[in-house]
Amino acid sequence: QIEAQLEFKIDNGSRDIIYTICLKFAAGDILIFAEETGTRNGSHLPQPSTIYSFGAGHQETKIKKAAAAGTPTIANTIKHLLNGCCVYHFHDTSSTARVRQSCYIDDNRSLVSDAGNLAALLLRFREYHNTAYQRIIKTIRLIAPFFDDFVLEPRANNVILNWQGKDSDQVFGPHQFSDGTLRAICLTTLLLQRLNSEELEAWLEEYSLGEIWEKNIIGGGPH
Repeated sequence: QIEAQLEFKIDNGSRDIIYTICLKFAAGDILIFAEETGTRNGSHLPQPSTIYSFGAGHQETKIKKAAAAGTPTIANTIKHLLNGCCVYHFHDTSSTARVRQSCYIDDNRSLVSDAGNLAALLLRFREYHNTAYQRIIKTIRLIAPFFDDFVLEPRANNVILNWQGKDSDQVFGPHQFSDGTLRAICLTTLLLQRLNSEELEAWLEEYSLGEIWEKNIIGGGPH
């Protein structure tokens, strides 16, 4: 059998949401859920740890169905957290890799899985979130001391990851980054990119209300 567990810390670590699955082989050479649960931990809760089961014997996760039904509310929380997860793969740094090409300047909401919109994202940070941009630049300089700054100049709604070295007026292209340096830049931007604080705050407010409703913290219960 296959077991996996994802633990999410929210509210500055004061609450834990744990998603646990156990898969086992079944007739027809398929995998089914032997267990699928969500656990909510928090010192403010009536019980230190509450486990919710989404059933067993199914082939596909029941998180989406439970979230749509609104019962239990932790299902929607887990669905939101999982939807916010993304698999990143920066292995392809060949001459044809998207990260070394021009990209559309408005493709800048967040870093895509292969960093193909890295230049557009850094341009947005430079123009609108300069504190985050400078944090990224300073970190890159620690990794690549020869690096000074990016030269991000939109042309016909596209931008490419040009850059300058220290004590030099020469502009270099993305193809002049080594594979390792480029991967480090992608990873640095991913880890230091500015979070969407408004979206996060709105979701946390909604989650807290759902928790109050389900747990009857303020009394009264559903009517």
